[in-house]
Amino acid sequence: MNTNRGEISMRSFNLFSLITLCTLTIFVNAQELTSDLSGTVLDSSGSPVSGANVVVTFEPTNTKTTRTTNSSGRFTINGMRPGGPYSVDASSPSGAASLSNISLTVGDSSRVTLVLESLEEVVTVAQRTDGFGQDVGLSTVITADDVEKFSSVTRDLKDFIRLNPMVVLNDGQDEQDAAFSIAGSGNRTNDIKVDGASYNDDFGLNANGYPGQNNPITLDSIDQINVRIAPVSVEYNNFEGGVIEVVSKGGTNEFKGSVYSFDRGDSYIGDEVDGRKIDQTFDDTSEGFAFGGPLIKDKAFFFVAYEENDKTTPIEWGPAGSGAPFSQNITLAQVEQIRADTISTYGFDPLLYTSSNTSVNENTTVRLDFYLSDIHRLQVNYRETDSEALRGSNRRATSYYFPSNEYLKPEQTESEGILFVSNWTDTFTTEVLFNSKETITGQNSPIGSNVANFNIENAFGMNDIYLGVDPFRSANALATTAETLKLKGVYIKDDHTLTFGYEEKTWDVYNVFIAFQDGSYSFDSYQDFLDKNASSYSASNSRAGTELGGAASFDYSFEAFFIQDEITLSDNLTATIGLRHDEIDGSPPPKASAFKDAYGFENYGFDQGYDITTWRLGLDYQFDDGSALKVLHGTYSTRFPLVWMSNVYSNNGVQTASFPRGGTATCDPTSNPALVTATQPQCVKDTIAAADFRDSVIVTAAPSFEWPKNKVTNITYEKMVNDWFVQFSYLKKVYDQPIYKALNTGDPLNNGYPAVPTLKAPDGRPIYNMTTYGAFKSGLYTQGGSGADIFTLSGSKSFNDDNSSVTIGYTTQNVNDINTAPSTTPNSSYGRNPQQDPNNAVPGPSPYETEHRLFATLKSTHYFFGADKPTTFALFAERRSGYPISVTFETQTKNPANYQREGFGLDDSLQDDDANFLTYVPAGINDPLVCWVSCTTPDGQFAQEAMQAVRDLGLNPYRGGIAPKGTVNSPWVTSLDLKITQILPGFRKNDEFVITLGIQNLLNLLDDEMGVYKYPYYTRTTNIFDVQMTEDFSKYILSPARYYDNRSKDDLRNVNTSNNASLWRAQLGFRYNFNF
Repeated sequence: MNTNRGEISMRSFNLFSLITLCTLTIFVNAQELTSDLSGTVLDSSGSPVSGANVVVTFEPTNTKTTRTTNSSGRFTINGMRPGGPYSVDASSPSGAASLSNISLTVGDSSRVTLVLESLEEVVTVAQRTDGFGQDVGLSTVITADDVEKFSSVTRDLKDFIRLNPMVVLNDGQDEQDAAFSIAGSGNRTNDIKVDGASYNDDFGLNANGYPGQNNPITLDSIDQINVRIAPVSVEYNNFEGGVIEVVSKGGTNEFKGSVYSFDRGDSYIGDEVDGRKIDQTFDDTSEGFAFGGPLIKDKAFFFVAYEENDKTTPIEWGPAGSGAPFSQNITLAQVEQIRADTISTYGFDPLLYTSSNTSVNENTTVRLDFYLSDIHRLQVNYRETDSEALRGSNRRATSYYFPSNEYLKPEQTESEGILFVSNWTDTFTTEVLFNSKETITGQNSPIGSNVANFNIENAFGMNDIYLGVDPFRSANALATTAETLKLKGVYIKDDHTLTFGYEEKTWDVYNVFIAFQDGSYSFDSYQDFLDKNASSYSASNSRAGTELGGAASFDYSFEAFFIQDEITLSDNLTATIGLRHDEIDGSPPPKASAFKDAYGFENYGFDQGYDITTWRLGLDYQFDDGSALKVLHGTYSTRFPLVWMSNVYSNNGVQTASFPRGGTATCDPTSNPALVTATQPQCVKDTIAAADFRDSVIVTAAPSFEWPKNKVTNITYEKMVNDWFVQFSYLKKVYDQPIYKALNTGDPLNNGYPAVPTLKAPDGRPIYNMTTYGAFKSGLYTQGGSGADIFTLSGSKSFNDDNSSVTIGYTTQNVNDINTAPSTTPNSSYGRNPQQDPNNAVPGPSPYETEHRLFATLKSTHYFFGADKPTTFALFAERRSGYPISVTFETQTKNPANYQREGFGLDDSLQDDDANFLTYVPAGINDPLVCWVSCTTPDGQFAQEAMQAVRDLGLNPYRGGIAPKGTVNSPWVTSLDLKITQILPGFRKNDEFVITLGIQNLLNLLDDEMGVYKYPYYTRTTNIFDVQMTEDFSKYILSPARYYDNRSKDDLRNVNTSNNASLWRAQLGFRYNFNF
């Protein structure tokens, strides 16, 4: 799919047409995009002052807003620009008062109190925010100063959101795979907002959750970040973990700018982990600028920022003789031999070994602010992220991937939006948001398409060798356009602040995903590869034989109405009550009549129509001693990857089909070497074009599917204790999750749900009777029962004349979910969810659960070289427990005739990565339900080893039964990051040189045995046993799992050391700040 620049230009034209329309129409407000400020004016005796004049000034632009206090001495200003500093001046015949240095948080209402003194005694008081008066639900505000001072060697947003006690980073081996979880939920369930508009990976393909390969917004454009766990406002919806709000910088009355360069290449990285020398060669740099100022003083302002990041990431494993950090058994000479033989035998070049992944990322931000009058304010935003990455796959010792099996992933996201605010009276404020975002993504092999995938097993000391095109990139293109229109009004009447509004979000999606479109061959040996003697063959395609013929094109929308009342019950107590209703609708997928005939209902998508009503109740009580108790109870709609619903449109049985297992009498590549070719044989295309309903993958939203909901209770208590701001918070979540279930199990459905078969395995779990190969039928259902209990306690303190601050905290989680949500395709999402019975999932420890997390931060500024040359040290320390790991059976089988004995009756494609069936734990060597390798000649040595592995993995309590989910944990992780910032005078007055040195994993720099990060396999599973059953299903036949012999005792958990995350790494930065 090529970028249509004409469409983007037309959207820009429509956007600015809407800006013109804004000046002619009455609009509605959205606090989610702005901030509120309320306060009380008292006289010297503590009595409220009615009729006082209050002037609030946004100092950077000299923008003033005036209010008059009511009979209770109160005033409120809605729709204010987040950030600061603000000053507040109050006056009346009885005196005056002033406050300064006030900073407002996006989406929150801050409160101030002014006590009038005689005009001769007026003193301006600096107002310090200690966390009181923020959202009722737990949240963390990260300022621009935090972004500047705390370490982020990779210049990534996630390094700052971890300052929230309920955020945990998952540092993957590759930075593009590094993700984060919030409140025990995966990154694909969070909502990232920039200037009020969602800026997510809408489709859900990127592991980091961003709409690009790397950080989606340049750090120099960030004015504020707010991480919300349970916001009380009904404006917030459609998330399971949390909301990350980013507010961009705007221009001021001064021209300010900066240019900068950062280097974090191989000169700034360690070379030893736990006694192992690691030699890496790579580049990683960032360059950029930011500039803003007035277009018209006090009236119009601009801000623009740009950053480019170029980097190479070393691939850890490579052939012996390649110079890779770790050598595989295969040699570089053997790789060259395979390449030459492939060219001569199959006619395509699989390419020679590459040692690194590469990526380029560009971020552009433009913001314009116009103060059109004392009533109207207009904000215009433009944002673009362009990225491209080459993703290699040599991550394990036992599998070698040729570069042809790598893929290029270009991705472009362009976003345009406006925000129009109108303060009509002291009691009525309106606002409108319109935003349009387009993302275009490709995934392509370096050798293009129309080349099959080849898998050579057991050759040159490797379990697998892959060449040709990755079967999941053979036909893969995506374009999404998302538009948001949000209207809201805020009306203040006495002690009530009434909020009401309308929001519409629409998405247009074009997606091509045909796995195995070019076919995939497996060979049992290298000689078989040369002889074209394939042991198995898989292929899918559109019935038209083209990529376009399999494209899914659909749209859907969320339409919402909401109303909320914030009631000031007393000077100490505020209550919030809100209600929201969302309607979800969209276009239908192509309908497969044979599916309805077989299952009694159509294959549905968004056309089935869904609605969800959510509500909030919040209480905020300020005690007389200055402490605060905040209680939030309510419901939210949850977010899950769009690709799960898109699978319905891509796999409809009308457009695409699979090649049958074993082929046909006249077309079978496993029995005819002439058909083993790099391109898909014509007879395969013809067979797919005429394929039966049985040979099609069909995915549907079940008739009972409902949009999932999250019920949340959050209790937070805050108090100043001896200069420490202490915060305790408890979060309880009970939530639904979408989950796939196999439909073609061999038994009729029962009221739209798959039936549980009567045939049982030796341990009593059901055995299904699927007979398809890669042509399953699957339904997307909603299931409740997932939940989380999370406690956090933290304390923060400023000292050294407010030049230093420290925070310490502890968080504990107990998270149980039904669906681990680790993948994007229906078969992988089903196959990577460890269960006793994957078709009837039950809750268990979430792979995102971090049972214990201790963290601390220190930020301290000193003036060693003079008052104009400050030096700031910032430390971030963390120690946390590892993630839960489940012990599962290896159930790999390619023959439908063996499904029941080897895979509990499931289609092989649903047994993805041997991760979905929890293992039976033998009672002992003489367990009557177990044969060791063979029932006639048992392998006693393996039996002894296996029972030792049971003990080593802590499975003894489950002997004689099925191991529960998440019984094992990956190792604890300890990290320490440091950043030093030195400011020096520039060439001109008020200019600055800024030199920064950030060090990630300082522990490894101090001692190579410290700071070692061991991460679990991406499915969070490990195997001991390959499983089969006897013909009467009375006993298990347990053999060593495929990778069992390659693991040491420590590796039984299937964990690997991440060298990139375990090595210390530094970033040296130079910046020049200028003012004029």
